[in-house]
Amino acid sequence: MALALLLPGCAAGAQDLAADGREWRGPIPIRNGRPYNQLTLQFTPESADVPGAGKSSFGAQLDIFNNLLVPSPRGTVVQEDFEEQRLTLSWRKGIGHGAEIAIVAPIRYRDGGFLDPLMSVWHRLLGLRDRNRDNPLGRDAIGDFHSILRLTDRFGNNVVNEGNAFGPGDVSATFKRSLLRQNSRSGLAARFGIKLPTGNPGLVLGSGTFGAGLSLDGRYNLGPWWVVHANVERVWSGGATRVPSARSWVNGYVLAAEYRPNSRDSYVLQADGSSLVVETGNRRADQSQTTFTIGYERTLDRRTILYGSFSENGDWNNHHIAFLGNVGPDYTLTTGVKWRR
Repeated sequence: MALALLLPGCAAGAQDLAADGREWRGPIPIRNGRPYNQLTLQFTPESADVPGAGKSSFGAQLDIFNNLLVPSPRGTVVQEDFEEQRLTLSWRKGIGHGAEIAIVAPIRYRDGGFLDPLMSVWHRLLGLRDRNRDNPLGRDAIGDFHSILRLTDRFGNNVVNEGNAFGPGDVSATFKRSLLRQNSRSGLAARFGIKLPTGNPGLVLGSGTFGAGLSLDGRYNLGPWWVVHANVERVWSGGATRVPSARSWVNGYVLAAEYRPNSRDSYVLQADGSSLVVETGNRRADQSQTTFTIGYERTLDRRTILYGSFSENGDWNNHHIAFLGNVGPDYTLTTGVKWRR
């Protein structure tokens, strides 16, 4: 994937307001950070609202993905045991006539990390199973601070075998246009995006190919405090030069509910999912790619917004509700800031 991380609500105009004047921030700008999912264009969760002409914004976001996917070998062996810190810088500008352009550039670092022990404590506090379908042996048996990204085919060949890696990811650019006149009740827009092969495919930091896609973004207000956001996308991935069995077409979705009790705070619940990006041949690893996110956004002043979130794969519900989390990073920590002009 290359990330189209376009920070939502960064450059809100008058049309972004709820009926009582409160501004809707939109979904948390995070998607499934599994390494193979990042080889294709993923449209970042966004509101349907478009900033006014001349309004611009800048964003900086840090994501920490803790990956632990070591399922039972079923024909192929999948081992994704590492942490990734990803810094994403973004720029967004309204160009008038209900349209905007945006560019995003991620910097990625895959390593052994430092949060493995905290994840074990988190699971114990919530009474979650240490052993599950992602890792039948349990975290204690695997150990901490590894940096392993490996895919072994059914003949015993390591088709992917990478450790630590640092460098830029794939840069993305989008053009967004309102399809209906925005109002306090609803909004509808379309985004066209392209992905540039700026990440190193040999280190699995990029696909090595161009990609493109289209997203349909919707917003509907349920009342003075609640709004629902939805994004639906279809992406031509362009394949991947160094990872076999990459799908040519990928579908994805985001559903988010935003609660805004006052003029400064927003609380967000959201689920995202996509069809398979890379077919590993391992039955567990190739199941639905979904994560669930809890987020918070705080307006500091007219120009600055801070936000943070926590995302889980299916561990939080012991993989009983695949729509609300299944295959993805064991957990994701996100924090970001948006400056608007």
